[in-house]
Amino acid sequence: MTSTIKNQNNHPISADEFSSLMSSFAIDANAPLLNVAVGVSGGADSMALMLLVDAWAKSRGGSALGITIDHCLRDNSSLEALQVASWLKQRAINHKIVKWENGCANSGGVQARAREARYQLMADVCGQNRIKHLLVAHNMEDQAETFIMRLRHKSGLDGLGAMAKERKLDGNGSVTVVRPLLGIAKHRLKDTLELMGQPWVEDPSNRNHKFERVRIRELLTQLQMYEGITPLHFARAADGVRALRNVFDIATDKFISTHVRPSERQKVSGLKVNLGALLSLDRQIMARVLSRVIGIVGKGGYPPSGEKITRILDWLAGETSASGRTLGGCKISKNGDFLLIKPELGRQKAPKPMVNSVTYQRLSQKSEEKLNVSLVAGH
Repeated sequence: MTSTIKNQNNHPISADEFSSLMSSFAIDANAPLLNVAVGVSGGADSMALMLLVDAWAKSRGGSALGITIDHCLRDNSSLEALQVASWLKQRAINHKIVKWENGCANSGGVQARAREARYQLMADVCGQNRIKHLLVAHNMEDQAETFIMRLRHKSGLDGLGAMAKERKLDGNGSVTVVRPLLGIAKHRLKDTLELMGQPWVEDPSNRNHKFERVRIRELLTQLQMYEGITPLHFARAADGVRALRNVFDIATDKFISTHVRPSERQKVSGLKVNLGALLSLDRQIMARVLSRVIGIVGKGGYPPSGEKITRILDWLAGETSASGRTLGGCKISKNGDFLLIKPELGRQKAPKPMVNSVTYQRLSQKSEEKLNVSLVAGH
């Protein structure tokens, strides 16, 4: 696996460097009409990405669409969106503003709700314009902050891998989120805008200490100042965790294709897992297998928490098999040489998962399709 981390250079991002960053993604820059979209809030990071993507696409005969979501959470949000529209019009860049109608609602978890709404609305725009790739401007500092936040919330491998370079955004996999700047330091994006003579918007919420990410950002500054621990250290750690996670995923896929089958004896469709083979696995891979299979049978939006999976693993390792367990909308029971997993009665109709749940979920459409093929083929 090629690392996403680059050396920190003190100069703007050139067209050649950005082209190199984009070369690792399967994007057809020669597709007709609009072929890529960029989430652009007007901040320095997203404005730099927008201009870089525009130049990259146009040099290859394509074009890019900027999408600005007006969350309606601040008094000046609509004016800022119009300012972005004006800047991009001056550069002949296609642009669309979408207002979040529920953005003025006064309730908790506003940043999380706004993030989910932003991705959902941008996915809708991409679908309307037949755009398959949505580029966002997460950079090295964002990756480091995410790593620390996940660590604080006791995340396992999936969480500590932080943000992936690309992931499927919607349920049918028609839109892919692409993050080409994860290995780029934030200050280089501002350097790029200054070279291009492009102003940007400063979001006052970036200084509001009620938000966890703002507090983590200040912690990073202190770690760098007093301990010499930079965002690069955390970003590299996330890169390493993600590489290890990929190895585990390959082992998980192989186990599922070999040892998981439909359960013919059940009135309600489910899956059966070879219990002896499951118990012989490394505990990390065993947990991933269970999480994946429970996700398939239960059709839940989020995988079970690590703590809940751990309790199931402890139960499996015990001697008693008299009682079953429930988790993720599934009934789990031991039956001789097999572990049976079937939908829990009354829980078959699971709620539709939120659009960005795949950030934490390794149950991708590709993995599920692979399992379905192997089950039908009987391999």
